[in-house]
Amino acid sequence: MAWKKSDPNATKHNGACSMAFGSLSPLGCCPRCDELHNGAKARTEGWDSYKFKQQQELAELARIKAHFALGGRGYELNKQGLGHTDTAFQW
Repeated sequence: MAWKKSDPNATKHNGACSMAFGSLSPLGCCPRCDELHNGAKARTEGWDSYKFKQQQELAELARIKAHFALGGRGYELNKQGLGHTDTAFQW
């Protein structure tokens, strides 16, 4: 069964979809699988694409730089001698 999402730009697969590991649902079960059966191209960039990962890493680096920049929370903690208690980027 496909993931159900509220995002209108998300997957077009529906709840009746039985697609798994690239094996499409039978015709008539799912509108997106029907499109793929009829020759539509599969998406070229998924959630694990290199480009997406690179964008995420650049965004994380920007957040870290902003955190320690003049006026940032990390800067203020370090100035007070409390830098060792900063847990901003710990998971």
